[in-house]
Amino acid sequence: MKPYKNTTPSSWSAVIICSLLVFISLGFCSSAISIYTVPITEGLGITRGAYATTSTVRFVTMALTNLFFGTLARRFGTKKLMLAGFGFLMLSTLLCSFANGLPLLLLGSIFLGVGLSFSSTTMVGTVIKCYCKVHTGTFLGAALAMNGVGAAVARILLTPIINAHKEGFRDAYRLVALIIAALALIILFFFKEKEDISLPPASMPEEKKCEKTSQPIFTKPYMLVALVCVFFTGLIFQSITSIADPHFKDNGIDLALVTTILSVYSVSISATKFSIGIIYDRAGLRVSSMICYGAALISVPALLFVSNTSLGIVLGFVYAIFVAVGLPLQTVMLPIIVKELFKEKLFSKALGIFVAANTAGYALMPIADVIFDVTGSYDIWIITCFLLLAAITVAMNIVITLSKREKRLK
Repeated sequence: MKPYKNTTPSSWSAVIICSLLVFISLGFCSSAISIYTVPITEGLGITRGAYATTSTVRFVTMALTNLFFGTLARRFGTKKLMLAGFGFLMLSTLLCSFANGLPLLLLGSIFLGVGLSFSSTTMVGTVIKCYCKVHTGTFLGAALAMNGVGAAVARILLTPIINAHKEGFRDAYRLVALIIAALALIILFFFKEKEDISLPPASMPEEKKCEKTSQPIFTKPYMLVALVCVFFTGLIFQSITSIADPHFKDNGIDLALVTTILSVYSVSISATKFSIGIIYDRAGLRVSSMICYGAALISVPALLFVSNTSLGIVLGFVYAIFVAVGLPLQTVMLPIIVKELFKEKLFSKALGIFVAANTAGYALMPIADVIFDVTGSYDIWIITCFLLLAAITVAMNIVITLSKREKRLK
């Protein structure tokens, strides 16, 4: 069979739109947000600890909003929700551009969380599933890989603007708002809504809609186990990647080398997201997910034993490459897991809940810093993450086995 011969022009247009969504929302507005930390804290006289609360607010807002994604998508459709997400992203950047203290930054983070919920993983998973009935994993990987590309472009484009003068961050935020507005116009004119089988038709009577959408989601215990695994996966990956930089420095690795190692990590992310989608299409959920979990199990002890020695530095690069292979568990694999475990008509609602659980794990990442403050090291937390990952890997393998068994019995 020729590759992609069953795809249609609408499939490709959906992938392009989703790629642009991720490029801006996850790339410019989320992944590259760290470039504002020093300029804003120094320019506005805010401590970094206080500024870090904006990230917690963003993650909590994302988690809560994603819980209602399926309901909102049923009522308004994906296109209106997508445009609303871009409206919230624009409002967030404009608020932050005028901020003179923490309150407006926190309000901007709330709008950022809502905007990301309507324009990133949950939305992309829903649209790709609806438009791309074949090669779903490949197209998901291609779209979500634009996260790393967007972050890289944002750093190149915005860093000179931010550093041009003391309050250059305001100009950068306003430029991002203009870029978001331009993309919103593209979506408005070129994205055509397509009815999703997981959403009730607009012509369906209201009582039938309620009957169709009020079915219980978690009908089997293993579905709840998968949800718990996704929560802890979010906590582990978000905390591990956030403490890597200071952990390297605490263990005596030179600043320039730390930058090189983390650059390898950033470059690897886009490649691994795209690759894992292809692997899923060819080998299925078990192989693709276990590759991710296996890589994560290698990366965590590698991070634990980094040091200013030849072996320690090699382990630093091992961490960078293998953690990038594991990270698709937070993006590409979420829609895939939901697609495999749940009925198609429950996809949008279940995906929103799973992304909410994953994001809730992000919000708890300050646990790592609390442990550091108490013990003076991240080692205990890294060991804890390794043990949790081992348990999650076993649990998800059981989940996949039970899911496959149930499908065979039907």
